[in-house]
Order: sequence, then C-alpha cells, then structure tokens
Amino acid sequence: MRVFTKSLQSAAFLCLGTAALAQDAGAPLPDPTHIPFTLPDNISWEGDAARGEQQYKVFGDPTKPGWYEILLKWYPNHFSKPHFHPNVRYITVLSGHSWVSSNNVYDPSKTYPLGPGTIARDEANTVHWDGAKDEPVVLEIVGEGPAPNINVDETGKPLPPRNGGGAQASAAPPPQSGPRARYQVQPGDYNRSDRTVADENLPQPYDRNETFFKFPKGRILGATSAIDIDRDGKSIWIMERCGGQDFCFGPNAHVPPIMKFDSKGNFIKAFGADMVVYPHGLHVDRQGNIWIADENSNVDFSALRSHTAPADAPASPRPSGADVLKFSPKGKLLMTLGVPGVYGSDETHLSQPSAVETNANGDIFVADGHDTQPSNSRIVKYDRSGKFIKAWSSCGTNPTSMLDCNHALTMDSQGRLFVGNRGNSRIEIFDQEGNLLAEWKQFGKPSGMYIDKHDILYVADSESSVREHNSFVRGIHIGSAKTGEVTAFIPDPGNNPAPWNPERGTSGSEGVAVDKEGIIYATSVTPPVLAKYTLKKNAAP
Repeated sequence: MRVFTKSLQSAAFLCLGTAALAQDAGAPLPDPTHIPFTLPDNISWEGDAARGEQQYKVFGDPTKPGWYEILLKWYPNHFSKPHFHPNVRYITVLSGHSWVSSNNVYDPSKTYPLGPGTIARDEANTVHWDGAKDEPVVLEIVGEGPAPNINVDETGKPLPPRNGGGAQASAAPPPQSGPRARYQVQPGDYNRSDRTVADENLPQPYDRNETFFKFPKGRILGATSAIDIDRDGKSIWIMERCGGQDFCFGPNAHVPPIMKFDSKGNFIKAFGADMVVYPHGLHVDRQGNIWIADENSNVDFSALRSHTAPADAPASPRPSGADVLKFSPKGKLLMTLGVPGVYGSDETHLSQPSAVETNANGDIFVADGHDTQPSNSRIVKYDRSGKFIKAWSSCGTNPTSMLDCNHALTMDSQGRLFVGNRGNSRIEIFDQEGNLLAEWKQFGKPSGMYIDKHDILYVADSESSVREHNSFVRGIHIGSAKTGEVTAFIPDPGNNPAPWNPERGTSGSEGVAVDKEGIIYATSVTPPVLAKYTLKKNAAP
C-alpha cells in the first residue's frame, strides 16, 4: 500500500486538477477502505510556516529507527545550510523546483534546479544542501531513520549541535572522501544483539593459518575479495587489488592482480597487469579458464561517492573496467562481456559487475551491480559464446535495499544459482531461468559464497553489524546447500567492530573457497588477509 500511496500523492501534486476533473465528470469517490488517500488541500502540515519549512509524515518518523516517508514543503527563499545525513535518502520533486548544491560553501546563487518529477538520492555522509527560490517546493523523501541533519563548516567538518547536545548529531562522523567512502557511523543500539541461541551455539571446528601463502619477495597483498579453486581441486586462484586497497592505479597499475598458488601455498604465476581496474570477483570454469569481474570504470567515476576521479587515476587511459573478462589458465584474454569503461543497463553493457559463474553447458551468469549507483541489481545470463540471453532482478521479494543485491554467486549440484543478496542480508536461490525458488536468511550477510562437491555451502559475512542489530557475527557460516541447515561457524577474529572502528564498514572474510580435501581458504578486503582453515584434530568432519 505504501507504493500506491506514494504514486497517488505524486500524481496529486504533479496534476493538481485531477480532483476537479473527476468532480466535473461526476465520478464517485473511491471507497476509502479500499484506497485511502489524501488530496493536497487536506494534508495536515506540521511545523511553523514562518520558519520556511513544514512536513507531513506519510508513515514512520525520521527521528526514530526504521523506514519513513515524509512530504517536505519549502516556502519561497528558504534554504538549508550545507549538511549531511548518516543514511541515504530517496527524493522525488513533486512540485516546484528544488535548487541543490553539493558544495561545502553556502551560496544560493550557485545551486542547480531539479524540476517536478525529478528523482534524486541524498547519499549517506555526503555534503549537500537545497531549498526554494521564487516558488514553494514539495518533496517526497523516503529513508531509514534516525536521519538527523549534521551541519558542516566550509571545510566539510561537522559543526557542534545548535542545542549543545544530541546523541545522534554528536555521534555522526565527518562526510567521507576518497574513492570508496563506505565507512560511516551506524545508527542504532550498539549494545543490542538479536543473535539467536542456535547461531551462538554453532561449533567452530577449524584452526586458522594466516602464514600459509608465500608471496614473491617485495610483493604486497592488496585488498582481496576474489578467490576460487583450480580445476585440479587443490591449487588456489586469487585476484587482489594490485597491492593496494581499491583501484589498480598509479604504480599499482603495473602489478598483475590474478595470482595462482599450489596446494602448499607456493606462488606459481600471476597475470593481468594493466588490464584490471577494480578487482572484485573470480571464477574458475570446468575447463580451467579464469573469469574475473572488474567492478569499476577507469574513465567514468559516477559510481564513486565522491563522483570524482581518484588522485592517481590515469589522465587519458584506454577505457577499461565495468566488465567481465575470461582468461585462459596461461593469462590469454579470451572474451570480454560488457563495454570496457562504460556503465549501462542494456544487453551489451554492465554496471559494477561483482561476480561471475558458469554452468555445465558453459552458460555464463554475471552478478551485475554493487553498492552505489549506477547499479543494475540484476543477474545477466549469456550463452557460452557471450551472447545475451536474458536478465532478471536479483533483489528478491520485498527488498528494503535495491543496492548490493548480488555481491556473490555460486551454484549447487542441481544447477540452482545462489545469489548473495548482501544489501538485504539473505541468499536468493534461483533456477537458471531466473525463477526465485527460495530465500535464506540463516547464513548472515553474504559477501562471498562457495558450494563444494558435497553440496556444503560456505558463506563469508564481512558486514554484519549494529545495522542488523548484531543478528549475526562476521565470519563464515557452513551448512547444507540442500536443506539450508547451518552446522558450523568460523567467527572473524575481530567479530563485529564497534561503529567508530576504522574497520567497521567491511572487515574479515569476504571471499571463500574450499578445495577437494575440505580445506577452507578465505580472503579479506579490510585488512588484506589470506587465511587457511583446517579441521582441528579429533573434530567431526
């Protein structure tokens, strides 16, 4: 009903003559028990109009935890000051022109107009401000509370709360800068834990080894989310971010990010230098070919929260990234899916691809999307030659987020496609035609997944936190891909970081793979780590 209410209100403001037309035509009012509605003239606005702003709560409350929808009315010549919010907000301009700016400096003469019907987003922890000029403006705003306005000075630093207090305002961090500004203080009760007794009592029968992999002299491990097992069942392939944290730019551009190790942890080979922009996902097919998902473009930086190129980005590069690449085991490029460097949502483009998987017939499945716009949040299916077959939404039923719905992919012995819907803290299970078969929430917030030859499912969770009321602890859940029963859990050594910890955004195991002997290998983005897990002596397999 919320979606219908939203569209009906939008229509009412964009077409103010609708009610009069209906009355002239003698049309009866709809039954309010079927379609409750409020016409613009009957909305009970709250707040003092003399202060230039009023609001109407459609549902929820932006000052409290949970989702909300409000209508916000600005009167002529009213502007907010530069500020940010701890959570993303979704905006629709219903009437008038909203004049906006993303500058730290307050200057209404340098604002940009967004007219009626415009859809926009206030990204979390990013500075913006807006208002009305010579006409009233009405906005629809949807978001997750609490959503305080944190005013900033001309350097972007938060100003003290005007009332001298306020827990939410004082707890908020400055807006983030840089290429991957995803770390932010999370609202909620930091001491609350909704973790189940069953999850707390899961056994942990594994020993951890962080010194197993032997790197060439001088080679530094960068952030690593991509890992798989070679077709021999025992060698390990990883793709790391060229010795850095994010992009393969600057000196890191010439570092080969795709690396192979033998079953004893010895380095075998590496390739991919100057070919990958933002390493994210890796898959080894049945013929031993290496498929990689290169998330971001090296010429279009609209997917970054800063919307600007990193300082070490090349000036005039050959367009690359935002695509999926297929390599032979020797490193020869065999296929490219997507248009290098160009985001898009049609049959030929991809937008922030996160993962790739193939089936026994050679059909290719791409998890197209990540955690910022532009993001498609879809699964794209191609035939073995790379010809587009179809695409479908990866977000499942009643999603609270339309971002990060497909962070990881894996497939079971039945050919069911498991999709790591990290944005909604669950696994979506589809058949190969895109029909949704099941949704599982018992494996945590999936960043990485792997299903072994026995249909055992391994799910790496690197982002559970206070946002999910600590329902899960970061680590690796292990269970049956057939029944969904969870049988073991390997907690991350850091557990769930405190909201003010530098590793609060992503930490611990993000990628996971398992060899034919049942040895588990895990990768981490923050901090960069490769870990090997083996069963403890006398532990049940």
